[in-house]
Amino acid sequence: DRDAPNKVTVYRTLQALCAAGIVHRAFVQKRTWYFESAERCTEHQCHPHFTCTGCGRTTCLAEMRLPAVARSYKGYTIQRQRVQLEGLCPECREGK
Repeated sequence: DRDAPNKVTVYRTLQALCAAGIVHRAFVQKRTWYFESAERCTEHQCHPHFTCTGCGRTTCLAEMRLPAVARSYKGYTIQRQRVQLEGLCPECREGK
């Protein structure tokens, strides 16, 4: 498609936005990274994402706050934590 942006340009732009702290890679699903605003998941407000194994829909569980992991653990420096939960969403669980 002539109007579609160049994939390399999109990739480089996302990398630049990550480096600037504007967005971050939130989770990966089927070898594809998904991004979200860095404001939505700071070290004090990290939240999980839920992927339904029935319909494939991913939901941001922003209301479920997780405690930040200690910034260092036995010589490691933790820069970011990601939590991705998988299971059935309410609709798939009820067979809708």
